[in-house]
Amino acid sequence: MSPASSSDLRAALRARAAELGFAWAGFASAAPVPRAAAFMDWLGAGHHAGMGWLARAPARRTDPGRVLPGLGGVVVLGWALAYDEPDPAVWQDPLRGRIARFAWGPDYHDIIGAPLAVFAADLARWSGGQCRAYVDTGPLLEHELAWTAGLGFLGRNALLIHPDGGSWLHLAVILTTARLPPDVPTEAAGAVWRGVRANGRAVTASCGACRRCLAACPTGALAKPYQVDARSCLSYWTIESRTVIPAECLGAANRWVFGCDDCQSICPWNRRLDRADVRPAAVQRVPFEPARCAPRLADLLRMNETQFKEIFAASGLLRTGLARLRRNAVAALATPSVPGAPDLIAEALRHPDPLTRAQAQVVRLKRRSEEEAQTPVQA
Repeated sequence: MSPASSSDLRAALRARAAELGFAWAGFASAAPVPRAAAFMDWLGAGHHAGMGWLARAPARRTDPGRVLPGLGGVVVLGWALAYDEPDPAVWQDPLRGRIARFAWGPDYHDIIGAPLAVFAADLARWSGGQCRAYVDTGPLLEHELAWTAGLGFLGRNALLIHPDGGSWLHLAVILTTARLPPDVPTEAAGAVWRGVRANGRAVTASCGACRRCLAACPTGALAKPYQVDARSCLSYWTIESRTVIPAECLGAANRWVFGCDDCQSICPWNRRLDRADVRPAAVQRVPFEPARCAPRLADLLRMNETQFKEIFAASGLLRTGLARLRRNAVAALATPSVPGAPDLIAEALRHPDPLTRAQAQVVRLKRRSEEEAQTPVQA
């Protein structure tokens, strides 16, 4: 039987989300997102780099009502993840690259897609309304919607932070013509998160005075709090960009070959998932597997398509492809601590793939420039 009222429907939807494995569910308004002007300013400054799709019809992206006419409400779901700590001997090995945690396991689009489809079908059946569901694929500002739905606050690293799950979460958004009253944003709810306690005191759901993420960014992409300049961001260059990674983004990269977690791994909120008293029941643990999470740079350089698909089966890396992953491995050779880098760079310069060769040329010139700068001037 369908829920009799909007409050009954909201309760039924929260329960159904939990049954399907989602850790959190919230409801956002059908109105345009409150911080639309900040997004427009971000675009105007060119901080979206080569992600031109973000600048197409930006007014539509800030107003979900333009995506689904007759919008009555927005449901935002959070999928909680807890990652095993890397083996220090492997993670610190200078011969290995690093994969961002979100790509350690199967592609999150595939993991969330099936339960999301069931949830959307139930919502449509119970409400009689039309629904559209997205997992990081729609013309929407997911983090803004999640904030207005009460699923967390926006951190200085520009990521959504849930007080019980940190930023290690994925979001799903369902637009519906059903009338669903919105929840209250986390900060507006009094800034003290329900149930969170530290040493017997309530914890404020915000970054407070913490600025660790800003200092941790290896390329200075977080020059301003709450804003990422993709033109300097390793995640942009190693995942989204199809061109050579520029010299100014090399050298301090800590051997990241797919994404970068530096601004998240330093965040105190991301340590809370290790505590059983605050860990969501639906949290999914992701194991650390060296071959998938910290592959050897030489192996990536020499990898063929068959090996790539076997090692990274069902991973989000398949979307980026071997050619760009190999480019990223070559870019990591600019890190001064990598032993034998000159020989690997020379090998990359002979590689049949033009992107690999072009990246190797940039790395070689950068290393040569740095070596010349460190050479004492003869009197």
